[in-house]
Amino acid sequence: MERHTQHSDSGMFLQTQRKRRHLTQAALGQKVGLGGETIRAYESGKRIIQFCWITPIAAALDLSPEDAHEWQLLVQHDAETRRKRRRAGQHQSTLALSSSISRCT
Repeated sequence: MERHTQHSDSGMFLQTQRKRRHLTQAALGQKVGLGGETIRAYESGKRIIQFCWITPIAAALDLSPEDAHEWQLLVQHDAETRRKRRRAGQHQSTLALSSSISRCT
């Protein structure tokens, strides 16, 4: 099985914006109601950012509308890339592929 790096474009964007504002992962998480571990997983690419968290995180980082839109496009691209990889790895699976962007609960 081919290995790939976990870092995602959307995660690197998030990390860059967070560091520019001198926030820790825990501090950003606290501002939006997420754990620091979740922010860490988003930044590392281990988890794709859920769409419902884009606006609160963008607001906490005080992103411009243009930067928030760019970030949303990166998240969409990363999610689609992950879906394609999962499909490629599940040829014999009879289960339907669930979206890599889950609902916020």
